Amino acid sequence: MMRRPAALGLALGVAGLFSACTTTPLGIPPAPEPDPAPADATPPWVGRELSWEKLEAIETWLSTAWTGASAYWVNEARLQLGEGRVEFAKRDAADGHVPDDVLEQRLLKARTALERIVASPEATSAQRNRATVGLAVLDDLADGPQAVEPAAHAQRVARQTWGARPADAARLTANPFGWKRITVHHSAEPYFVRMSGSFDDSAVAVRLIQKAHMTGEGYGDIGYHFLIDPTGRVFVGRELAWQGAHAGGTNNVQNLGICLLGNFDRERPTREALLSLETLVAELRAENRISAGEVHAHLDYRNTECPGRYLLTWVRAYSSQGPQTASYSGGF
Repeated sequence: MMRRPAALGLALGVAGLFSACTTTPLGIPPAPEPDPAPADATPPWVGRELSWEKLEAIETWLSTAWTGASAYWVNEARLQLGEGRVEFAKRDAADGHVPDDVLEQRLLKARTALERIVASPEATSAQRNRATVGLAVLDDLADGPQAVEPAAHAQRVARQTWGARPADAARLTANPFGWKRITVHHSAEPYFVRMSGSFDDSAVAVRLIQKAHMTGEGYGDIGYHFLIDPTGRVFVGRELAWQGAHAGGTNNVQNLGICLLGNFDRERPTREALLSLETLVAELRAENRISAGEVHAHLDYRNTECPGRYLLTWVRAYSSQGPQTASYSGGF
């Protein structure tokens, strides 16, 4: 659910802060000494007032006419697209009549464009600064479709219930020193796994992961300590007596692994899955005195997309906000 009043408040606050000077659509003041534009041909959309027609013209230019243009103008085009979409999202949030899914798509495109500028080695310092401020505004606008409220306890499905194979203790490493961190993953199976919501389908998916880990990877058991299906069932994986095999090498030391079933580069986690995830994380933190800042994503340790862009947003929100219910923004 969009936090329309809060988002609008921040948006107006940013705009008001710089109301005494010339600003971009986001209320961002130009750099005191902006990087000079290159001498190559100026794109036809430069200098036009913000409008949907201007954004369409920029998109057309990027898709058909930018060949041979300098990196400056290409980055400026992407930056203005991002800034423009955020500006229209601010207006729509204040209006209150635009469906949330439309706003989410707009914010996703804006975030993608702005993050690309921040990461671009060819962007100028002024462009990167504008993109950074735009992302800060975007973070407050994107408050997700639903806030989840933790249940009293995350119900856990025992190993024998889902049909786990016996662990091979000879290939496991004991964990006698407790737990200091938690890492969140998505399964992103390369093979088809039917997820109808039934217990049987979820149990099959978990057994396939265990088989892949034990047979394909040579692990002594499934690598994760817990797995969560789209209905919110929490499957007990590797027993807590053993170090996990989910983050790579020494990253597994005192590191609890939780995997959500699904590919969250392609889809959003369900509310039920997030509810169980947050409840489980809260329980594990309380049991082991783990700080919220020690809740990590797999990509914090390795070069991977795991846990997917949509779930990554939840992880970042939780690790920064602490034990209160984290807002899920679906990656936007």
